[in-house]
Amino acid sequence: MRRKALIWGFVGEEITVTIKVEVRNEGKNLRRDLCARGNLQEYPQQSKRFFNSLGLYFIHRLGCSTKGRLAAVASIVYPGGTVLSEVDPFQAFMLRFPPMLTQRIKIQGTTADEAALEIASSAILSGSVISLPTDTFYALGADPFNLRAVEQIFQIKGRQPWKPLLLLIDSMEQAESIAQKIPDLFYEIAEEFWPGPLTIVLPAAKHVPLKITGGTGTVGIRIPDSDLARGLVHAIDVPIVGTSANRTAYPSCSSAEEVLEQFGGKIELILDSGKLAATAPSTIIDLTKDPPALIREGAIARDRLERYLCR
Repeated sequence: MRRKALIWGFVGEEITVTIKVEVRNEGKNLRRDLCARGNLQEYPQQSKRFFNSLGLYFIHRLGCSTKGRLAAVASIVYPGGTVLSEVDPFQAFMLRFPPMLTQRIKIQGTTADEAALEIASSAILSGSVISLPTDTFYALGADPFNLRAVEQIFQIKGRQPWKPLLLLIDSMEQAESIAQKIPDLFYEIAEEFWPGPLTIVLPAAKHVPLKITGGTGTVGIRIPDSDLARGLVHAIDVPIVGTSANRTAYPSCSSAEEVLEQFGGKIELILDSGKLAATAPSTIIDLTKDPPALIREGAIARDRLERYLCR
């Protein structure tokens, strides 16, 4: 028997909905969280048809046929923090959702399972923007060669178009594929600090899009000290955009909840690895300068790089 509950609030009042979905289909048992924000509407009697359609949409998003059995439960958060848990999402209320629902996949530990990596890599390769945890904060990830996805990042962040975007890689071979005229010093620094929170700026290869370099002719890259992030890059087999998941002038996000607050309904999915322990972004060193220049001091202190800055 489905649990009944009353939905209260004013018409047009914004609420946040998390729908936990379980699909049993063709031997699969998949569980996912999908989150969105919406507004209470005046005609709740329209809701059942709406949520049945939404259920079929969930099944489609999870890669199952519509013959799969769907079990779902919703959690609703009202302004002021009032929470209504374990609500039947097919009951009598209706939400107006934004164009996109943000899927949330919870990760146990630091390594994503194969199914999660497959969903995330498919989303990126299809041109979507996602959020993933790194060794610093949560990042927005996308295919750097898909200019529509890159433009979406600039739009949702409110980022100036002349600011470059850093890339996450998983090997020295990938570094050599997107940079040129690489100095010997790069290999020395990378060997000491990678994987880790150090972004190294190099001359960009000619095929790196201008939207990534910001017209600077340079590209910032790093190998993160995160099995999950490296695993995703490896699964896609191309570098991915790894800019911080925060709007311009907003704080960086240390949890999936914080990402949802800023980007819920604006990105495809979030790989939720819980609360991250980092308190500083990556340090940035520019090797296109002579001598090398420290652009930003972050998780790696300046004194650890001092001997390279004096060359």
